[in-house]
Amino acid sequence: ILFAGFGLFLAVLLSLLLSRWLYLPIRAVTRRFQTSKLPPVVSKKDEIEMIDYMYEQSQERISELEQRQSLYAAHEKITFLQAILSGKLKPDEALRKWGDFSIRVYPSRLLVAVMTLDDESASGDRLIACIDEWAVGMSDSQVMFEAIPAPDGGVILIFNLCEPYQENRFSSLFINLDMLKTCVLQKFGSTVTIGVGAVAESLEDCAFSLSTARQMAQHRMLLGDGRTIDQRLLDESLSTGLAYPEDLVREMTAAMRENKRAVFLSHFDSLLGILRNYSYNDVTATLIQVFADCVRALNALPQRHGLIYSGFDDFMLGYHSLVHLEQTKEWILKIFDEYQTAAASLEALKQDRHYKIVCEIQDYFEKNYARPDLNVQTLAAMTGYTPNYFARIFKQITGLSLIDYIHQIRINHAKRLLCETSMTIREISDNLGFLNPNYFYVSFKKETGLTPTVFRARSLSTVIRE
Repeated sequence: ILFAGFGLFLAVLLSLLLSRWLYLPIRAVTRRFQTSKLPPVVSKKDEIEMIDYMYEQSQERISELEQRQSLYAAHEKITFLQAILSGKLKPDEALRKWGDFSIRVYPSRLLVAVMTLDDESASGDRLIACIDEWAVGMSDSQVMFEAIPAPDGGVILIFNLCEPYQENRFSSLFINLDMLKTCVLQKFGSTVTIGVGAVAESLEDCAFSLSTARQMAQHRMLLGDGRTIDQRLLDESLSTGLAYPEDLVREMTAAMRENKRAVFLSHFDSLLGILRNYSYNDVTATLIQVFADCVRALNALPQRHGLIYSGFDDFMLGYHSLVHLEQTKEWILKIFDEYQTAAASLEALKQDRHYKIVCEIQDYFEKNYARPDLNVQTLAAMTGYTPNYFARIFKQITGLSLIDYIHQIRINHAKRLLCETSMTIREISDNLGFLNPNYFYVSFKKETGLTPTVFRARSLSTVIRE
């Protein structure tokens, strides 16, 4: 009995020691969990239950990290493709890094397209989600593509023509693009315009392909919404080499001077009828020239005395925001209305008893702007008024202080001399009455944002391009 009891005691002791030895890994794991950054364990009965809980938390954390990694990888791929399309990444470096991303197209025989909703009701990300749905049912598995958001809110599509260029392969791509437009229409209730660029034989050509795709999309102004536009469509639909309609524009400016709004719009409608048959570049160049002719008429009003219209940049920004040709009516009417406002202001100013004196001073300055001694004091002395009083009535009538007026006239003449002559900066400064070349240099840069040298170089490069 004694030996049996002792044996039982040893068995129990060994069992206890063995269980503690087997429990050590469990305790180590639970301690690691307790010191981890996972959410703390609350009201768990035992270590096994705690381990089960921690395992679930770990799986959730792993899933979250995988999702973050996936988003980061997608972002990196988009950034990489955008760098290629902008021409910021050298072709050799792009080829070397191509395999680092899960890109679904090969780095050759690429075709870039830009896609925008015609009512701009959805972001690029939402459009990409719709494109992914379209891709599932795409009829031609040989057409591979990538879609990335564009800075303007649309989407840039990069297609891969797996086979050498064939007419049927190109037609197949356009069939699939028509399917995509149908998918977008069902999803967002809006038509979509797609501009298709030139084929990029290598990564080096991708920036050019994107540029031509954007140029194609601009023809939405002439061809209307919901079109897939490529060079072949332009060749079939539009002409180039538009001759400037001088007689029609002359009638428009005459109607503007006579404040005949309906006649002005009628002539502009006739102009639009001509423009509809020409390319976007021809249309843009013609409309800018028409606008410039209207501005020249505005600048010719007597009270302006050589001052240059300063709203050109704002008007051009407004033009580039237009998407349909009919919208140019509202755009061109702004300069018509501005002319009428200026003309009405001129008539009101003529009733001012000081108007004639101010006009005489302006005429005098136009002929003598190169004299360095011309200032408020000398010009006021010519009128018999005190400098302060004359400066006040001059600004009241012209809208400019006398100093700003003198300064602007001289800078305008400086621009002309920089563009049309080979005179040095010092010679121009001396001829315009500036105190010294340094003062002219600082004044010119403050007025134009460019130094005289840079202004001349840019003007020369523009003439060469034209």
